[in-house]
Amino acid sequence: MRGIYYVSEDAIGNYDPRRTLESADYASIFGWLTADGDIAVESIYGPLDEGYWDRCFNDYITIASKIEQHAKNGAIKAIVLAIDSPGGAVNGLFSLTNYIRKVSSEKPIYAYIHGSGAFSAAYAIAAACSRVYIARDSETGACGAYGRAMEMDADFMKKEYGILQRVFRSANAPKKNLSIVSNEEAAKEFQAAIDKAGDEYIAAVSSFRSIAKDKAEEEFGKGGTVDAGYALEHGMVDKIATIEELYEDISSRAEENAEGRGEDMEVNVNALSSEERARIFNEITALEPSLLASAIDEARKNAAANERSRIAALNALQVAGNAEIDALIKSAIEDGRSAGEIGLECFEIMKKASSEGKGAAGKAEAILGVLADDTAAVDVPQGEESVDALIDKALGNKEE
Repeated sequence: MRGIYYVSEDAIGNYDPRRTLESADYASIFGWLTADGDIAVESIYGPLDEGYWDRCFNDYITIASKIEQHAKNGAIKAIVLAIDSPGGAVNGLFSLTNYIRKVSSEKPIYAYIHGSGAFSAAYAIAAACSRVYIARDSETGACGAYGRAMEMDADFMKKEYGILQRVFRSANAPKKNLSIVSNEEAAKEFQAAIDKAGDEYIAAVSSFRSIAKDKAEEEFGKGGTVDAGYALEHGMVDKIATIEELYEDISSRAEENAEGRGEDMEVNVNALSSEERARIFNEITALEPSLLASAIDEARKNAAANERSRIAALNALQVAGNAEIDALIKSAIEDGRSAGEIGLECFEIMKKASSEGKGAAGKAEAILGVLADDTAAVDVPQGEESVDALIDKALGNKEE
């Protein structure tokens, strides 16, 4: 076996890959959801594959086809993917998840993780949905890629059965079917491919969940499985719920979305990195180019106003004839510090000047007044970078 997978091998023994959830069990579990006929439920059960070579109805192509049927059915107001799967193949996964994301912008698609749980590729499918629910006793995670190489041992075959093996490769294909087990160069390339697949996986699920990539890499289990409570705490799912609670939530959201424009993706802006905020800015302005000019103009006006306020507050700290304070203010203007950051230092300089009988003792009280007002006077943009820097990133004007 030679391949790369998004799968939890620890969980795979809980599934029979040759069967889907029995119809009787399926009806008893999800009867709450399907009773009214306007919520479609699709079971994603067992190991998953691309669907070209080993069709057992647990494949990406079939899942996409069923979602498409429900998306085109005007009587269906929401789609639920009931997921109980250890994950599966790399090939075809992101075609499915990107399709789920596209459909969910028009018609809400909810993931419900139940049974043993949704792992690796199965969690990526869940993460792509409008919202992710999980049963309290289920698990998820196993985020990342996995690969294993098993090959026929030539020495064993020769010793036990008298079979000799010699591999021939065409001159233009020296890497064809190299042994990953015995060839170190081939093993390194295989490891690099696994690392790349794992990186693509984390990038995808972090984007789907609107969480910074480095945060997801650190907190989504690092390849291990996590329980429902951990998944909720770290943003991997939206809610721990029973089937009944899922039904009630879907119904209430359907009323709020009566216009039929689909479920709004919930984005925690504070959890986004500056790069992700810039990416979203680019996407928004690409949809409506006229927003770009007005956004830049407004941002630069605000930045200029903030800068004027900052400099005015710094200049208010000046003391006639005090060269030390003048130098401190000049330095602060150049390096971006506010009056609040240097006010206390100015106050200490004035205290020292007063104790040495150099006059202007009354100015110390005025400095404290400026320091107290500084927070209100200077509006500091939120986030890791200034508005100007964020806009420049959105425009692709990166500093050299």
